[in-house]
Amino acid sequence: MLNANKKITIILPLWDREVYTSVWIEKNIYDDFDYIIADGSKKNANQLIFEKLKDKANITYIRYPPDLSVRDFIDKMSDAANKVLTPFVMTCDNDDFINYSGVVNCVNQLTRDEGASCAGGPLYSVMKSQMSAQAERYTLPERGMDLRDIDGMSGFVALKYIFKNYKYTWYSVFRTAIYDKIWSDIRQLEICDIFLVEILHAQLSFVYGKYVYVKQNHYIRLQNPESSCARAGSVQMPHTYKIYFDNEYREQVILMSAYIAKLLGVELTDFLDEFKNYYIYACANKQLKLSSKIYRSLAHLYVSIPRRLHIYYPIEFGISFVNTLAAVK
Repeated sequence: MLNANKKITIILPLWDREVYTSVWIEKNIYDDFDYIIADGSKKNANQLIFEKLKDKANITYIRYPPDLSVRDFIDKMSDAANKVLTPFVMTCDNDDFINYSGVVNCVNQLTRDEGASCAGGPLYSVMKSQMSAQAERYTLPERGMDLRDIDGMSGFVALKYIFKNYKYTWYSVFRTAIYDKIWSDIRQLEICDIFLVEILHAQLSFVYGKYVYVKQNHYIRLQNPESSCARAGSVQMPHTYKIYFDNEYREQVILMSAYIAKLLGVELTDFLDEFKNYYIYACANKQLKLSSKIYRSLAHLYVSIPRRLHIYYPIEFGISFVNTLAAVK
């Protein structure tokens, strides 16, 4: 039964990196959100932190077996998804930040549009100051991934677009039933490459409904974390090259493609013909036009100048900054 008192649950998957957890709690806990802490750490540091919050009714801490493989992580996420009681849900990493008003905006959009599987705004990124005196200060947020071009798109049409212009939906706000189904499908297929899990997650997002673009930022990523779970679980070879050299990887691509093609009602050969563009475009050395280079350089000035002057800000200031930008547009 859904929780009628709350509208969204934030799932926080943990894999050690406890250095970020206390800051995450301070900056991302809101009374009107529910939280599921899915802790697959090897050490106990995160558990000790959350034991201090055991009296908070909106935080559910679950200690899972350690994430020793990608499949352990998938099992954890699938189980956590099944425990969500609110109508909407999203994933957050413990080194990143929620933009509260942007998340609420996404929830409102999904409430109005029953045909949407997920919603999100432009993702921004920040860099953390490396100076000890400014330990919890950050650059102004820099605009990153933006899915406005696929607003309202779904199915094979949407997938053909993201194969040539790859965008993930990992940090979008989802309708809970669809989020649960996505993780159940990923678990069923037993995918064991974390990057393929991300791609499959995005593909299923468009299979089960349309994506709704929200003009306001809802999520800010840390660009210079001390460690990365994805990097820790990866190998030296870029995963986009593995399609050419790794038989197991290639077999998993065909397995998940066959599953998606069946759901979409398209021929596997037609699906793979489009999917190959993801690898072609990922490996191509695409050159930006001069006009694009100039625009990108100008767009980064407001970030690069303070960074070079070692000017950093509290994350609250950065979130307020991007919200002001959204209001001006």
